[in-house]
Amino acid sequence: MTGNVCNPTRSTTSKIPPDTLIAKLSKSRNSVWVGALSAESRCTASIMALTQQNLPIGKVHVLDYEAEIEPVSLATQLPNSQWEILRGIARTSSIGGIHRHPVSPYAFQDLQGFVENLLSTSGADVVVFDITCLTKIHLLALAATLSKFPREPAWCAVYTKPESYVIQRDPGWRDMIIAPLGETGLLLNETFSRGIIIPGHEGDRLAVALSEMEASGGLVLIADTSGRPDLRYLTEKRNQRVLRRLSSPQMHAWTKRVVEEDAVDDITKYVSSEIVEAQFHKAPILLFPYGPKSLVFLVARQLSLEYAGSSWFVYPIPLGHTAEYSEGIERLIWMTPDITMF
Repeated sequence: MTGNVCNPTRSTTSKIPPDTLIAKLSKSRNSVWVGALSAESRCTASIMALTQQNLPIGKVHVLDYEAEIEPVSLATQLPNSQWEILRGIARTSSIGGIHRHPVSPYAFQDLQGFVENLLSTSGADVVVFDITCLTKIHLLALAATLSKFPREPAWCAVYTKPESYVIQRDPGWRDMIIAPLGETGLLLNETFSRGIIIPGHEGDRLAVALSEMEASGGLVLIADTSGRPDLRYLTEKRNQRVLRRLSSPQMHAWTKRVVEEDAVDDITKYVSSEIVEAQFHKAPILLFPYGPKSLVFLVARQLSLEYAGSSWFVYPIPLGHTAEYSEGIERLIWMTPDITMF
């Protein structure tokens, strides 16, 4: 693999919503915020940022995951405390209503149906999707669904980066999901399949996924974060066994790129190269989406827009989740339909 360090193109570190979103929400008559309830305090960061600007939010929809959380003593205590924070925000702001929706964390089509119904029938004119605590399966479903709604209604995705992660042991894996991003999901010429790997902090997850399904070559996107070299170091260290194998002379078909997770132009360019290669061979693209959600969202949405007919994802399902997975709030990343980052 060949290394290449890239700088971000359009981003600012800020907890204040971008001016374009503020302008749309200020004129909105039926705005909606959608997020996932979590044990992590950052699940409420974006709605706090919006209400602190006195922006009108008509309705709030909260996804409540039925997931196994450890330790058990915190499984309901911490999410319920965040629910009470949301209710408090609703009481003291202009929020018109708050709704809690129990959902399966790994049901791709359920989330897809929920979003399609919201965008098609609710009459919402502005929708803010907080992707911070969505499961990766639901994040992929959201990216795929939003590709069908390029600009109307106006929408924005927002991701809250923590100040630090509480790194735990790998949880173990109980199942594997291999599914298409689009509605057709053609595998076509599997011999020349292309992979896009976005490693995360769980080293075993990537190894398990590749043992189940591995592409003939492709792209490894290593996320970098300005001022936080420790996060990239941790990713590479916990995946070193797999990354070393992919960088061997026998695996020359894999290319490594190090990118800022909001470097839109660079990410788009690298993914486009994989799409061109797959199109030439009429081959599928396999996405291994384990890194930062803002980066995963960008890649999944581009694949959904440009190669939905033959893009797949490979995702091992963990045995459980750690309640205290992150600490603090570093910044908010806002993403608009034209994938301008703020």
